[in-house]
Amino acid sequence: RYGVVKEFEAAPGSASGLVRNYTLLLGSDETVLSNTSFSFDAGEAIGYGPTKTGEIGFISLTKVGSGSAVTAKTSGRIKVDDTVYPMSDGAVAYGGDYPKNFRALSLDELTSLDNVVSVTLYADRDVTNGGSVRVIIIRTR
Repeated sequence: RYGVVKEFEAAPGSASGLVRNYTLLLGSDETVLSNTSFSFDAGEAIGYGPTKTGEIGFISLTKVGSGSAVTAKTSGRIKVDDTVYPMSDGAVAYGGDYPKNFRALSLDELTSLDNVVSVTLYADRDVTNGGSVRVIIIRTR
């Protein structure tokens, strides 16, 4: 599953904030998970599921592009400004006013959003190495 970090805080009783409680938006579900292995910021895209070792946990994603608007979207591709990126059929999108007010977005509404400040694309690996966009984050005013 792919999502976005809405906010985080040190877990109660954790020494020096080593354990963080993350409030995540995974699809349209809000979930709180704890972690010590990764350090994510609010507004950052993440994956959560089976890791390379087979355990369930956080998966880091790679920022592959950014711009000011989604100008086109078709099956398997997304265009941000003048650049086209490969996109997974299971890609998810989130948007809104800074992370605490993010909500899940339909991929069909990406080209019609008003007051877009920025668009950031995250993939499972760099697109030059066969990666595809998994998470689209659109910040609005």
